[in-house]
Amino acid sequence: MLTGSGPLGAVTFGQLTLWSGRSPIMPQLLAYILAEDWPKRTHFRWCVSDQMPEHQLCLYLIPAARELMLRGHTMEIWQAPGAPTHENTDARRHQHVATLYADAFRRAAVDDWFLAIEDDNLPPPKALAQLAQHMRPDRAQIGGIYRIRGAPMYLNCSTTLADPWNPPKADAAPRCVFLTPMMGAGFTLYNGAAMRRVPPVQCRVTAQEGKADHVAGWDDWVGRHLAAMGYVSVSDGTLWIEHHTPEVMAYLHHFGLTK
Repeated sequence: MLTGSGPLGAVTFGQLTLWSGRSPIMPQLLAYILAEDWPKRTHFRWCVSDQMPEHQLCLYLIPAARELMLRGHTMEIWQAPGAPTHENTDARRHQHVATLYADAFRRAAVDDWFLAIEDDNLPPPKALAQLAQHMRPDRAQIGGIYRIRGAPMYLNCSTTLADPWNPPKADAAPRCVFLTPMMGAGFTLYNGAAMRRVPPVQCRVTAQEGKADHVAGWDDWVGRHLAAMGYVSVSDGTLWIEHHTPEVMAYLHHFGLTK
């Protein structure tokens, strides 16, 4: 258990998920959440898309929330508009996600630390403790590693802000803790004090004539501001997170891979 001792023993702690209503692993992810060893009085913050089917809300989300509250945790659930498109290359989708995270991070950063889990990412059992061991006051983001939806041969993080769109290859992932100033929120522990200093996140889109729009997403915004303030962000190369998107699952199946 993390409660009462260790790095999370004397902090306020939260958990954050944006539920899209399209998660292919909602029952499995909620099972992970219910089995995890959360610190006492963890505050769960769940943003629920208005596109979520009613059966998912009634059969899965609400019963899980009730169970967590019965265990002494607290719960905050709010509804938000669904995405205008789910096409990963569409800039409108990235702008929509940035708007959701601007609000969600504002809420979550009141805690000393909070764990973000995206609803298509499935961590291994008891993964929180593995991230928590890397907590330091100067570290702002501590993440597990997972494959990029649009390019599954790469990891969803960057080792440099000078060239953030050249991420590490997944089959060459360092088996250690390594610097990653930009990362997604698939399974990421955030330092609340650091995140409170980040301006409301934005997605910046630069139109290019004759070419696809250039998108610098919310993760680029967060990473650059944290680095400019002197914070360090790291990923644990031994903590693999399953990324259950059609692109990643098809890639793994084609090459006979398990992660």
